[in-house]
Amino acid sequence: MDYSVNRKKADSASTSLLSPYLHFGELSVRKVFHQVRMKRLMWSNDGNHASEESCTLFFRSIGLREYSRHLTFNHPCSHEKPLPLHLRFFPWVVNEVYFKVWRQGRTGYPLVDAGMREL
Repeated sequence: MDYSVNRKKADSASTSLLSPYLHFGELSVRKVFHQVRMKRLMWSNDGNHASEESCTLFFRSIGLREYSRHLTFNHPCSHEKPLPLHLRFFPWVVNEVYFKVWRQGRTGYPLVDAGMREL
């Protein structure tokens, strides 16, 4: 209900925790979409506009997730080379030490480190 308020707060539990279930096919995106749509209609009838906005923003998040999956499926080399051609000459630093520090959540940037430790 409070997704629209809490979705950008790093210190609150504002994620759906659905990613692994969607990823492994235990739950379909269509099922999630229809369930959220039903909740949105119910809240709309009750006059709960904040929760209605939360549903809209959640739909946007699910849409961006599906768009990202579409891009990675249809452009399998996108993790090695950029899709926009003008970015192919962007300097990239390959450093195993930096990568290891990032993976361990020890970059010195609290938000980045907290996210990596949670993963």
